[in-house]
Amino acid sequence: MEPVSRKHIPERFLFDVRLIESNLKDGVISNQEITSHLESVEDVGTDYVNVETIPPGLDLTGEADVEPEDE
Repeated sequence: MEPVSRKHIPERFLFDVRLIESNLKDGVISNQEITSHLESVEDVGTDYVNVETIPPGLDLTGEADVEPEDE
């Protein structure tokens, strides 16, 4: 299969984490372009809200969540 020309790939897909490896392998983007893109991306690492969740059936107190069987 012939590689797709860069002009046919939307800009948002060039550095998509799901496609970046194949774009790099196919020569659509270069390592330098990846480095430049990563340097230009805004760091939002501190812009988050921590949400604690407890999966159903999991008791984090250490006590079993199972009723004992009658003997």
